[in-house]
Amino acid sequence: MEIYPVLVEGTVICRVKRCCQGSWKECESCQSLVIYLHNWLRHTQIPYVVFDLQEESTLCPFFLSELGVLRKKLRTPFLFCGARSKTQGLLETYHLLHPFPFWHSPEEALQCMRRQYPLAEGSGSASDAVHVDHPLSQTWNILKTGMNPLFAP
Repeated sequence: MEIYPVLVEGTVICRVKRCCQGSWKECESCQSLVIYLHNWLRHTQIPYVVFDLQEESTLCPFFLSELGVLRKKLRTPFLFCGARSKTQGLLETYHLLHPFPFWHSPEEALQCMRRQYPLAEGSGSASDAVHVDHPLSQTWNILKTGMNPLFAP
């Protein structure tokens, strides 16, 4: 599973690709991905996260569970868009669609967030820490890069 940050209308959108279809007990890649996401969000201080699920038919239950924990820990709004009906059902099961509804496109989610967080407009880009179109597992993996990105120059 991978998360690719991309810029849409000057704001970061996280595209979820190549879901692992894992299980509850055997999903080390999703566990690592949530750690990378946590470190990246703390570093960039993005005020909200929009996950674009348009390319995925289902999501790993372990990833969804960990994403719920991360959302509570960071107190960062997570919005989801573009998912198929089966995936929407999973998001509802893990209570990830509260308090925001499901959006059909990233642009719809961005319009809502810009109305609710007008001061955050533009701050979601954090271009110095966003490696556009590169997966978080490559840009935030200490084992691959040899350094902790939180302390990178």
